[in-house]
Amino acid sequence: MSLNIKLLYKSEIHRLIKPPPSYDELHTYCADLFKQVVFDITYLDESGDRMPIACDNDLHLAYAITESSGTKNLRIFVSNQSRQSHPYSKPCNPLSSENLPVQSQMTHNEARYNESENNSPMIWPDHTCDGCNINPIIGPRFKCTVCYNFDYCENCERAKYHEHLFLKLTKPQDAKYKSIILASNNLCEINNLGYAKMPKIEVKEHIRFRDKSSGEILLVWNVRNVGDVFMPQGCMSELIRGNVSGIFYPIPALKPGEDGKIMAKIYSEGGRIFGKWQILTPEGMKIGKVRFKGLVKDDMREKALMIVEMGFDYYHAEEALKKNGGNLQKAVLSLS
Repeated sequence: MSLNIKLLYKSEIHRLIKPPPSYDELHTYCADLFKQVVFDITYLDESGDRMPIACDNDLHLAYAITESSGTKNLRIFVSNQSRQSHPYSKPCNPLSSENLPVQSQMTHNEARYNESENNSPMIWPDHTCDGCNINPIIGPRFKCTVCYNFDYCENCERAKYHEHLFLKLTKPQDAKYKSIILASNNLCEINNLGYAKMPKIEVKEHIRFRDKSSGEILLVWNVRNVGDVFMPQGCMSELIRGNVSGIFYPIPALKPGEDGKIMAKIYSEGGRIFGKWQILTPEGMKIGKVRFKGLVKDDMREKALMIVEMGFDYYHAEEALKKNGGNLQKAVLSLS
């Protein structure tokens, strides 16, 4: 990807050396560069409309549009504007409370959380904010009614653009939703607030290992589709955090309740390594995560010295090992 990317904030212009691979990396870079905590990130599409960048899909779409335009010049705008001032935010018709189709336990604006009743804010230890990746979410949790397992903290709900309706959760779900408040008072008309049926990946055991040899390492997760519907072919992986990159084998289609394997190949020259990937449907919906951590022996030098003893120089021995994933036999054959 050969793009010329410039960041524009007020009167400042900064050129990026390489495209950020993820929205989180772009957001963190902008926060450090411009010393801002809450801001919007946008770009101009092929029609000249300013579009939001609020997730990895938005960022990669901006890259694709720019590449297809032939100019290779992408301008990314960073601003302090709130979500309500976006030109792409369309006004909606407010719903009256009698027309809002909620369950009897989910009345509009019922039982607002009063922090004077509880001096300590609510902590959600099992939920990570999809806007800023903070974990746990502290205070109200805003749950998307369309996207699977998509949550915002209070700051991100206020500052970031998202196209769907949120539910504001102020108490745990075991309180039978008596404290659920709709996050917006100006809502688009919807038919219901039921969650869409989705496939869901459950990992039987995440991967841990010690003392593996350097080079290529195969990771295999045993998983099950514990969701309600068929998991289609073409599901994707997206690196959330880690210090290695992985090449994933095609993820199999799975029926509800069916077991399968998710496999990836990584490369390491040694040391402590870890990785965490989000599994996405072909439409980009999050359906689960896989992760690993391990300790890899730094034996690349030892292998290279063994090849040197066969009459080859150290530089070419090391390069051959890297090209062949640390496999000693293949490296020797490639040099012969």
